[in-house]
Amino acid sequence: MIASGKSIDSKWDEFKNSIAGVSGTVWLIVFASIFGGIMLIIVVAFLVRRLRKEESEIDELENMVVNQKWQDEEKNSDIVPEQIFQERSSIREPTNAIPTGSTLSPVRVMLSIPPTIPPTVAHYVSQMRQAGYPNETIVSELEKSGWSARVVQAATG
Repeated sequence: MIASGKSIDSKWDEFKNSIAGVSGTVWLIVFASIFGGIMLIIVVAFLVRRLRKEESEIDELENMVVNQKWQDEEKNSDIVPEQIFQERSSIREPTNAIPTGSTLSPVRVMLSIPPTIPPTVAHYVSQMRQAGYPNETIVSELEKSGWSARVVQAATG
């Protein structure tokens, strides 16, 4: 056996012998399972990537709509920020002031009132304040970026 090279005297020889003893059907099942697993991972990765891309596009479009809505409202509105704050505070105080028979809950009434400050501006102002910037710097940066004096005053006031 040694002269013909068929002796099993090392771990490598034992491994080759055990591999040679496995039938073709078992190898077919093993390779099909590996291929299927790889394909599954590729499909899941593709779908997750596509989902993230679509979610980011939705977020961008949502931000554009909110910002456009606020820019349109500030152009068409003659209400000063003090009046807006008074209206919001008077609406939020009496939560039991909804007429009898109304289908709107207090939560729906509060959510149906548009906020006075665009969310992007409010987020920017809060981050700038946390970073320690003075109000004058925040106001000047908001005005440089094109926000109206009414929105700037409402956000920083």
